[in-house]
Amino acid sequence: MSEFQDRGLTTSTKMASADAITKLYKLRQFMMGTWGFDAIARQHGKLVLREACGRDVTDDTVNALVDETLEILRKVTHDQLN
Repeated sequence: MSEFQDRGLTTSTKMASADAITKLYKLRQFMMGTWGFDAIARQHGKLVLREACGRDVTDDTVNALVDETLEILRKVTHDQLN
């Protein structure tokens, strides 16, 4: 987040982000029809971010980061289905 705010994302960060979205996409496809992926991802994502960031990041920021990640995943999923 600080990299984005300060100087823009490096190629390394962009690649790591793309890899993470790919993994989330595959996990979502695996879980579809059996478990509620979005609810689980939202809950677990918030816990992981809170653990990683501590109190340095507000709850609103954590929620926004999880929401935006799931929105990107929704767009990727939509693109793959069309």
